[in-house]
Amino acid sequence: MTFLGAKYEKAVRSEKIYKLSSAFLILLSLSVLVWIVCMAPSYFVIILSKDDILRRVDVEEAVLARRKLGDLEAETVKINKIISDYGSNEAKRRSFSGLLISVFRASPQGISIDGVVLSKNKDGVFILNLQGNASVREELISYVSVLEKLPAFSEVDSPISNLLEESNARFNLNLKINPEAYKL
Repeated sequence: MTFLGAKYEKAVRSEKIYKLSSAFLILLSLSVLVWIVCMAPSYFVIILSKDDILRRVDVEEAVLARRKLGDLEAETVKINKIISDYGSNEAKRRSFSGLLISVFRASPQGISIDGVVLSKNKDGVFILNLQGNASVREELISYVSVLEKLPAFSEVDSPISNLLEESNARFNLNLKINPEAYKL
């Protein structure tokens, strides 16, 4: 039930449709305007940095092309083997500093050692070569006897040439190290 006549009802209906469609178009244009305002900086950033982005992509593709993944895996296996070998060698390593300390502590006042060489003979036994100077021959003889008593050495080789001089004598001693002193 309406109080308007049929003539006016049609005019009101068309006016409502006109107002709703114009409101819809205004809201649509406002949303497009807001979208343009908000998205325009992003668009310009993308457009202006397009060359940079493409250059980065090209560089990354070049890096991936140069990098051969199979080679990386082989390289990793090789490095792991080196690390494993290093670890096992370090576990087998023994310190000879205890032997050197016992040799130097056993030396009397008139003995000066100026050369130490550690070598391995054909049998795999370590030889410690001591070179030095003895102020008196008797001190050298007593030093050799003290070294022979040390349990770390199985043999002390003192050539006869060490005993030729009475005083201020140069000597050269070869000490064969017991394998038990450095075995695992």
